[in-house]
Amino acid sequence: DLLLYASKSGSSNFALGVDYELAKVSAPLFRIGSTGAGDLSISGLLDQLDSAVTTLSLKSGGTISQTQPIVRSSSVLALAAEALGSVTLNNGANKVDTVAGSGSDFVFSSSKAISVDTLDGIPGITASARVALATSGGGITQTATGLITAPSLAVTAEYDGVGDIKLDKSNVVGTLA
Repeated sequence: DLLLYASKSGSSNFALGVDYELAKVSAPLFRIGSTGAGDLSISGLLDQLDSAVTTLSLKSGGTISQTQPIVRSSSVLALAAEALGSVTLNNGANKVDTVAGSGSDFVFSSSKAISVDTLDGIPGITASARVALATSGGGITQTATGLITAPSLAVTAEYDGVGDIKLDKSNVVGTLA
């Protein structure tokens, strides 16, 4: 596993160049950040990640957000996102098919079908306020360990007018929308 940690001090930014540094990473788990670090934003395409990287794990002591989609066209990419604040990865052009994470809010969208699973030691999705999952590329499902725990859950699945939602495990959800 390759572990990278961002610094919480000052206002400096941590950056990896898409053309060179990301293409050199060839570990199954690529972890960026730490729950002891500050906010984390995805502001560049990740399509250059080596195909050996199967799980991208984002960690933040603040929030996790994005200004560009998380895209992997050459192979499957799973995403774990863990923040003490909110996780807002709601770009509909994201191409991620397996997800896990935690935050005060956990909002995730993908152009692929979504499966909630355990990734990088994070079992499913947990939020202290709400979980919102949306896909334009198929359905939303979960594995036996991909449980959802939140006071509120909103799900939207659509693919050519049809999208199956099958969340049939021991989820703990207050309101379903």
